[in-house]
Amino acid sequence: MLLFNKFELIGAFTIVVDMVNTNLANHHQRTAYLADQLCRKLDMPQDDRQQVVLTSLMHDIGVVPLRAKVDDLLFERDMNLHSWAGWMMLRSCPVFEGEAALIRYHHYRWAEVRRVGREAFHSAKLGNLICLADHLDIISRGDKSPREAAADMKTDQASYAPAYLEAAFDMLDDPELFADLGEKSKRMDIPDSKHLFIDLQDMLIFADIFATLIDSRSPFTASHSRSVAHLALYLHQLAGLPRVDAHNIFMAGLLH
Repeated sequence: MLLFNKFELIGAFTIVVDMVNTNLANHHQRTAYLADQLCRKLDMPQDDRQQVVLTSLMHDIGVVPLRAKVDDLLFERDMNLHSWAGWMMLRSCPVFEGEAALIRYHHYRWAEVRRVGREAFHSAKLGNLICLADHLDIISRGDKSPREAAADMKTDQASYAPAYLEAAFDMLDDPELFADLGEKSKRMDIPDSKHLFIDLQDMLIFADIFATLIDSRSPFTASHSRSVAHLALYLHQLAGLPRVDAHNIFMAGLLH
């Protein structure tokens, strides 16, 4: 059975997404690194830590089909719109159902998290942690020192879970943690990442999501990748090539 490593797949996916808005280059990786540091400070269970990191690596995918501007992210405008778009896009892939839920809630403030239903509370709570890591990355790109940023955050303590904030303040008290953040985030790993796999059927669904993101950048390529995939499959059949390769041909067309 052909399997694909989930962590490596999302890592490649996030590089492409970050290329769309070059002013926020490496934003997903930096947010994932900071989210992982928060998880470590909070001594969170491994399963939660994995899901938080994987989600952080693609938490803003909803900005691509919406063609959101960089300033909308920097100044936190229309946050729930792109969160909803990302959730709608990713939930079609069953193996990413958990990550999709966190994306949906990743701009919920703590007061909003506390109002969600019992079934959604855990996802919303983890989404709030990603929201904080996202904010930490934005402020780390500014002119203020980590300690100055911490002082500002203390005036807005209602936005995040109290335990998350305490962990963030500890991080901001350590300037070394934010030094060379871009390079550190590129070398990040998570526990048991080598054992996170998805099968071919889920990979085909994910490849379709990838194609949707790429093609949505221009009205001239609205269905280009899908068209290439279906035409490649048709040519494969006409040529009488082995059926065992059909899925790979179709997937290559989506990703080309």
